[in-house]
Amino acid sequence: MSVDKELDSLQLQIKGLLGELHNVKKEFALKEEELQATYLELKNIKDLEEKHKKLNGELRKEIDDLKKDAKEMLQYP
Repeated sequence: MSVDKELDSLQLQIKGLLGELHNVKKEFALKEEELQATYLELKNIKDLEEKHKKLNGELRKEIDDLKKDAKEMLQYP
C-alpha cells in the first residue's frame, strides 16, 4: 500500500472517529439533561413528601384535640 493510500485511510478513520465522538457527546448531553430533570423531579417529590408528612402530623394532632374536646363535652351534659 502506498503512503498516500495509507494517509487517506487514516484520514477516513479519523473523520469516522470524530463523527462518533460528536455523536457520543450529543448522547452524553441528552443523558445529562435527562439526569438533571430526573433529579429535579425527585427533589420536588421529596419536598412534597415532607409537606405531606408535616400536614399529616398537624391533622393527627387536630383529630386528637377534637377527640379530647368531644370526650370533655360528653362528660358535661
